[in-house]
Amino acid sequence: MRVLVTRPREDAGETLAALMAMGHEGLVEPLLQIRPVAQDLPDLQGFQALLITSRNGVRAFARLSAERALAVYAVGPGTAAEARAAGFLEVHDAQGDAHALADLVLRRLKPEEGPLLHASGRDVASGLSERLIEAGFDFRRIVLYAAEPRDAFSTVCMEALAQGTLDAALFFSPRTAATFADLITRAGLQQSCATMTAYCLSEAVAKKVSLLPWRSLRIAAAPNQEALLALL
Repeated sequence: MRVLVTRPREDAGETLAALMAMGHEGLVEPLLQIRPVAQDLPDLQGFQALLITSRNGVRAFARLSAERALAVYAVGPGTAAEARAAGFLEVHDAQGDAHALADLVLRRLKPEEGPLLHASGRDVASGLSERLIEAGFDFRRIVLYAAEPRDAFSTVCMEALAQGTLDAALFFSPRTAATFADLITRAGLQQSCATMTAYCLSEAVAKKVSLLPWRSLRIAAAPNQEALLALL
């Protein structure tokens, strides 16, 4: 099976290796480009936890600070693994989305124990800050990077779509999926999807590509790469 991998380049290598181990061929086409945003971190003294909702958030924070003792609350397994690899000593995994992360924080932490710092990208999903602020937490967000959508497919990807040589596409985030839907519509290649299966990390991701004429559209049982690739 030839599979289109739409993740940012920083994460695509891991997915490509997993596909190859399964006997599939991957075509990497990053649809979001990660750009660091110049930012000074606040004084971390007094914060009770660092909330991180993406691997890029971990990488951006780790570039700016040597602090690794602050407890990390990560949105899912990939982000948690990135935090551990970066040297953070205490990492909690919500194994889900922004709402799952809010649930974990509400179970484990108390507002009176100090503010929370969310190291994030410019664009974030709703549900985290709203719920924690409503619960009385001092919630502070710092934007450390921007994920910029590509304005066109690469020549290689365009040819693969036009010639119908792709069997599937993997979508890990709503923004990546929305970018794909926009680019393929502007290129007039929507019908290329008729011979492809879309594999989506969640319902929210699937919604962004649901109007394209896929052969089929499937959603992972859990919001992580292992569950997504299990569909293959």
